[in-house]
Amino acid sequence: MAGIQHILDEITADPAAARARLRWREASRLLVDALRAAAAPNVRQVLCSVLGQRREASAVDALVACLADPEPATRIAAAEALGTIGDRRAGEALLQRFEMPDPSLHVRRALIVALGAVGHRAAVPTLSPAQKGLAQKILDGLDGETGAPTVRGRAIEADPHSPSGYREVPIPGVGRKY
Repeated sequence: MAGIQHILDEITADPAAARARLRWREASRLLVDALRAAAAPNVRQVLCSVLGQRREASAVDALVACLADPEPATRIAAAEALGTIGDRRAGEALLQRFEMPDPSLHVRRALIVALGAVGHRAAVPTLSPAQKGLAQKILDGLDGETGAPTVRGRAIEADPHSPSGYREVPIPGVGRKY
């Protein structure tokens, strides 16, 4: 418990610095346990982000639990982390959360992107026509068998300045080099 408390204290004191240090330093299990024990929303948000950056498949269950967090920023960080990890096990939980009312448009967008990133095609019929177009674009950029990015090498990210709320971006190191 001392290790968990140290992580929680470090994030509380300086979230930005802690995010950079924790990205590679701590053991995965300790970070997952810290996420489950965190009382402060900003600490949960940082831990979700760190676990996503580390692509910690062992954190999927803890991140899924964070989809129900009372703070929208934590729900967004959890959805983004699940999308980054890309574990198909998260698909049904992401869809269930998407089907629940959420006043935050940013949360809903993060859920759509994560659904596409984990390749959860069962979500497409649930989406509105505009959301279906976005989800299909994301799904089209993924290999149907493995869920890995295709040679197209593009991903979708939120863009508040775009009429659709999204934009295509290249995935570094993926796709054709011209």
